Amino acid sequence: KALRKEIEAQIKLYIEQHQGDSHPMVTIPVVVHIVHKSHEQNISNQRVTEQINVLNADYRRRNADASSTPTAFASIASDLRIEFCLATVDPQGNVTSGITRTITNVDAFSYLTDNVKYSSAGGKDAWPRDKYLNIWVCNLAPTTSGELLGYATFPGGPADRDGVVISYKNFGFTANYQNGEGRVCTHEIGHWLNLLHTWGDSPG
Repeated sequence: KALRKEIEAQIKLYIEQHQGDSHPMVTIPVVVHIVHKSHEQNISNQRVTEQINVLNADYRRRNADASSTPTAFASIASDLRIEFCLATVDPQGNVTSGITRTITNVDAFSYLTDNVKYSSAGGKDAWPRDKYLNIWVCNLAPTTSGELLGYATFPGGPADRDGVVISYKNFGFTANYQNGEGRVCTHEIGHWLNLLHTWGDSPG
């Protein structure tokens, strides 16, 4: 909580000091860790590319449905000048596609344990968070309230857990499930960027 308060204070100060400044373009390198037990869970490179395209459209406000922005947010909706790209170099300096694939014997991963983020628990270890946005795609275990589409960490948490986890059913534009055309990932990355839900809540 103390670290989150510090981050919030830094953001507020930055905004105050840069009122009216043009926002520089920020490109965030992404690594997508696909952790799969079945062929269906081992999503295609195409689905990954689709998801990156959705993120770029949403965060640059170039999405096709931008005109449907709710009235309450129309006056502040804007191009955030944030773009995402698949990483081209891995932590060891080798060329990479920005996609890792890990076969697991875990039927479904729980958000309570975060095991998908650890190779020792059947998942995949995170790449350094100061250089990459880690996104894990896997089969997520349901919660007591129903199916879990995805979840994310807020800034300031443990480095080895930093990132976003999305159900394989909901990753990419053409998934055959209730994926919301890639918007689950857009939503969760918003939390990773320190945004709370619009109705007001607390990450603890």
